Amino acid sequence: MRTSMLTLLAALAALASLAGCSRPRGAATDAPDCTVARVGHDVVTVADAEVVRAAVQPPLTRGEARRLAVSATAAYRLQHPEGPMAGIGARLHAHRQAVRERSELDIVPVAPGACWTADGVPAPVSN
Repeated sequence: MRTSMLTLLAALAALASLAGCSRPRGAATDAPDCTVARVGHDVVTVADAEVVRAAVQPPLTRGEARRLAVSATAAYRLQHPEGPMAGIGARLHAHRQAVRERSELDIVPVAPGACWTADGVPAPVSN
């Protein structure tokens, strides 16, 4: 009886440890390097959107994070037309500044990529 009880407890402990290995609901299924969009000559990836999602509180949906990453990249490129692309923090700062100034982000060309859609949101019409 004691041995079977220990075996049962060991089995439950093993199952509990395996449960931690399962993929959480809502986890990203797209590859991190998958292109969400091209903003001018710059590429916004799923990894960029996941950093945005982690940086913004309360957390955004994956679709919202992808759209914000694209918009932030456009804002940064509008303010800094030349040079290398900055990290997500600088892009989000540029986006906040563009929103305050009511900048026209639509003038920066955006082409949706293979991983644009998340949460069932359709790709925007290219401008």
